[in-house]
Amino acid sequence: MAENDPENLTPQWIPEKPPETPPRSTGSRIAEVLLWFAVIGTFAAVAIPTLAGRGVEQRDLTSGLIGFLLWPFLLARVRRAENPWIYPLAGLVLFFGLIFVGPMVRARPGGAETDELIAALEVFEPETARRARAIEKDPVRMKEVLVPAMFRAMQIAPDAALVEYRDAHFQLISTANGVNRERCADIATGRGLGRMSFQEQLQMARVTSRLIRAAAASPQPNALDPERATALNQQVMLTVDPEGIAADPARVAALSREQACEFYLRTVRAIRALPPADQAQIIRLGLQQKQAN
Repeated sequence: MAENDPENLTPQWIPEKPPETPPRSTGSRIAEVLLWFAVIGTFAAVAIPTLAGRGVEQRDLTSGLIGFLLWPFLLARVRRAENPWIYPLAGLVLFFGLIFVGPMVRARPGGAETDELIAALEVFEPETARRARAIEKDPVRMKEVLVPAMFRAMQIAPDAALVEYRDAHFQLISTANGVNRERCADIATGRGLGRMSFQEQLQMARVTSRLIRAAAASPQPNALDPERATALNQQVMLTVDPEGIAADPARVAALSREQACEFYLRTVRAIRALPPADQAQIIRLGLQQKQAN
């Protein structure tokens, strides 16, 4: 009989339904929103100074690293993610991406250094800054606007800022192996620095920004004292040029490039041996003479 068939007596297996995931509570959803705000805030705390070129302080880096690991992990738990470890891993990748890629992003031409330079101009000469902002992608026209403003800033900037700018300029002829004799000779013979490397341009942009900001913030603008500056300059030249070569255009023109470089180096080194206030007076005198010519 069919009723006594062993197959009919075997209980049929019925698969169990997986337990239903209980719906998330309102508190869980609110916690998720708050965690997203924490993630965004941590990202901004690291990304904004990094991409703006200001750098991130060590304590902020430490708290940022912890935040990029902790908040994504808690977010994964609140969201009941199947693979919660992916969230902090993604946060870690994003954190180191900002730290290492950020400098390359902000170092683009027309990037953070140009923005900082124009921001400094906005404090010093708002109208000049407005003109610079309108032509910032045109290097030739930018130079025409920035150079006169820079000269004006140099005339009134504090002595320390002016000396720092001159020293940064002097460093452009220095290399790991000593002085770049070709560049030194070009400066000494009036040809200028020539083409600077991208890193040199960035460095000079930063120093120029500091100079302009210092000039704008100076409570009492520093001015040239012609008599004092002339006396200081004569004192230096008596030490550097006892034969009076610099006063004879024909003898100056007869100098070789190597001799011109050596003369320039002796002069700069003699000036740098003076107190900063005296150095600044000689620099301002040179600026006045250059503008007069």
